[in-house]
Amino acid sequence: MGIANASAALDAGARILDGSLGGLGGCPFAPGATGNVVFEDLVFLCESKGICDRHRHRELIAVREILRKEMPNEPLYGGLARAGLPRATRPKRLKA
Repeated sequence: MGIANASAALDAGARILDGSLGGLGGCPFAPGATGNVVFEDLVFLCESKGICDRHRHRELIAVREILRKEMPNEPLYGGLARAGLPRATRPKRLKA
């Protein structure tokens, strides 16, 4: 529900949100919690609402890959990483 709550907060005027790469972390006092809001998904949400337009998905995915290699036993979360960018939002040409 974190992304839905972030979306509602943005609609209400919030401009500072908290997330973590791959959704790492969580609360030791909430057993079964799936982790934090995924930063990559937050960035995509902000871009889809027109709040920012940096299109840094490729860089975020590259950093996430480093995290995956360095912490192979940590589960990573996120809709963007799982499904990829929607075709309508993919840049026509990526810089090398």
